[in-house]
Amino acid sequence: MNKSFRQILPATGRVDRGPPVGSIDNQQKKSRSQACEPCRISKTKVTNHLERHSSKACLERNTVCRYVETEARQAKRKYEDLRREQSAHEELIRLMQTLPEQDAFELFKRVRARGDVSAILNHVRDGGLLSQMQLIPETRLRYELPYSRDMPELLRTSGSPYLGSLIYEAVSQCALHSKTQESSATEPQQSVVPAKTAQTYQDMYVKPYHAAIFVEPRLENTRISEWTTVCGDEGLMRKLLDAYFTHEYHIWPVFHKDYFLEDLSSVKSPNSRTSSSFASLVNATLAYACCCYKKISNRFRHWEPDGLGYRFFAEARRIWEMLSVSGKNRNLASVQAAIIINSVYNIYGLDNLGSAYGLKGLAIARDLKLFSGNAGVKSERKRKARNFSAWCLFNIYSHISWQYFRPPVLVEPPKVPLPDPATNSAWYGEIWTRYPLSQALSPTYYGHYFKAIANFRVILCELSYVSFGKDSTLSAQQAMIFVSRFMSWFKDLPTVLETKNIVLPAHFLMHLDYHIVIMTICQPFTANQLIDEYSPKDIVLNARRDINVLVRLYYVRHGFKAAHVYLTSPLSKLGFMSLHNLNNSTTPEELELNRSSLLLALEGLREQGRNYYITRTIYYIMKSQLRPEEARILQGLETPETAADESPSLVVETQSEWYPRIIDISDVPVDEELSKLANQYLKLDSDVQSDSEIVQAFYCRSNLNAIDLYSSNRRRSSTPTGVEQAGGFDQTSALLIMRAARLLLTHSDRAQPLLLMMNAKNQISQISSPKLYSL
Repeated sequence: MNKSFRQILPATGRVDRGPPVGSIDNQQKKSRSQACEPCRISKTKVTNHLERHSSKACLERNTVCRYVETEARQAKRKYEDLRREQSAHEELIRLMQTLPEQDAFELFKRVRARGDVSAILNHVRDGGLLSQMQLIPETRLRYELPYSRDMPELLRTSGSPYLGSLIYEAVSQCALHSKTQESSATEPQQSVVPAKTAQTYQDMYVKPYHAAIFVEPRLENTRISEWTTVCGDEGLMRKLLDAYFTHEYHIWPVFHKDYFLEDLSSVKSPNSRTSSSFASLVNATLAYACCCYKKISNRFRHWEPDGLGYRFFAEARRIWEMLSVSGKNRNLASVQAAIIINSVYNIYGLDNLGSAYGLKGLAIARDLKLFSGNAGVKSERKRKARNFSAWCLFNIYSHISWQYFRPPVLVEPPKVPLPDPATNSAWYGEIWTRYPLSQALSPTYYGHYFKAIANFRVILCELSYVSFGKDSTLSAQQAMIFVSRFMSWFKDLPTVLETKNIVLPAHFLMHLDYHIVIMTICQPFTANQLIDEYSPKDIVLNARRDINVLVRLYYVRHGFKAAHVYLTSPLSKLGFMSLHNLNNSTTPEELELNRSSLLLALEGLREQGRNYYITRTIYYIMKSQLRPEEARILQGLETPETAADESPSLVVETQSEWYPRIIDISDVPVDEELSKLANQYLKLDSDVQSDSEIVQAFYCRSNLNAIDLYSSNRRRSSTPTGVEQAGGFDQTSALLIMRAARLLLTHSDRAQPLLLMMNAKNQISQISSPKLYSL
């Protein structure tokens, strides 16, 4: 049976009929509002919970929307956390593989301490940017030596004990490299990074001292403006004292730090007998501090009347002289002020003027029986303050007697013995510092240093008495006895001051003092044979070697820019010694050693000369004696800052009897005094000389007011002796005042000189003999 079917033909074109029915891919997902728990419970319809905002119903009910995390969301969150944690751990492993070994080990220690991985990564990732934003002092590993980066070969192979010190290992690139190589075969905790308990100790070796911050809570409570009329800026004056205690107090203490700051924080009592004397002490200390505060530009220009240091110093002297005339200076603060005034004059290069204050202060100290032990003083605080200051005065005058080759003014130490700093450090007053990027405080071991240097100066005082006393000459046998005593002292130094462990500037300077002293003692006897198992020639050679090594280690670790006036002496000795040896160098190695030592000494004197005028004067004296070869090298080492320094002409006349280049105890010619050397090697123009004379006049002019009080006191006194007991001026002071008046008379454009001259002449005629007019 035949049925006709419709023929099925192929389609002529594709017809899109849409997706199959029931497919969900093409359907647009409808957004569902997610209700919070209160709305779900009350079955309230919500429309604005897509982003989990507060619903209208919750706002009307004044309830908080609370959402319950679904299982899907919880799983997704955990997955994201795991992925981030995995990424953080991968980055941590990568850092430990790529960082330097010491940094990688520090990273490992943080992980072992169960630190948060994200926090550790943030510290490593952002630490560089944060450290750049912080205004912290220089903390680089080491300073580069001028002229020659490395220590000369003759010193590296000399066998100096300081080449085995921790400070040499810390600053030596070779030592650090060997440490890194050894760490791969040994336990890292023992060879690369010190134990946690030694971390504070390590800061001293890897960071310069000037980077540390002086930490003293008492300083923040001081009321300095109540004790001076020169400045009312408490913040500035606290910074000045901060600089003083950081840089100078270690070497030249006159008072107990803790007691001084406590008194400075107390309310000034107008009826107290010591208030004015303490005001003089505060102003003198601030004047000293101005020399070492680096933010005061041209701080070496002490003669400028507008300078802050000049005004503090003038105020200190004014108060002290007025009290001297009135006889109200018989107290400890007045003694301390006089010694600091003397010290400030010394660093100005005017010790001829300053010694008068120092000797008067010493006379008051003797009247107060300061050196007798003070057993009769009931107050324990006052007794400790007096005994501490007594030892300070003895240390200062023993050092001055040696430096100026004079017999000592104090021939024996104070009666009270120094306590053991290990058990009674509070007696000395510890000085604490904090280094950058460290939360721990670092001690300076001040008590150990103070007792050690005091014991050293007891021997030094006896040496000065034997060597420079009247009709006294040091024999070879006596010299070797003193050398033996100094060597015994050196051998018995406490652990922190031993050759292997020294690190702070004060430690270096004490060791330099020791080597310079024994070298100076033995220099006249180098031709002698073996004496008491010591060879003077070997002692001199070893001392020169160690002086060279110590100065280089000091520079590499701490640099020379931070103020330390005590550096002037060793740098001067090293520089002039090297200058003398240059012409006697027989080998290229000796030439390089002496040349590098000379240039290093000049670098130090130039930097310290920005703080102290006496150091600046010595720098130009030494520079004027350079050979053409060294002068060209020095010129090549100059920076724009050093090239801008003023000419070597004398700006102010130097009146100093110090011997900066003597290293032979038997050879002390008068021509070697600093004032004589300055006049010999430095040009003094006529215009500069006039300014110099004006400076002297300014220094002495404040004494004229005191003359009025002196003369009025004399008229009230029955005898001249009574006036002298009240603190009158001696003939030296009167001569100085008279000369000041005459100098002012020759510069009529500066003041009212004629009236001043007449006043001075009338007053001096009442208190002095006609000999005063033979100027």
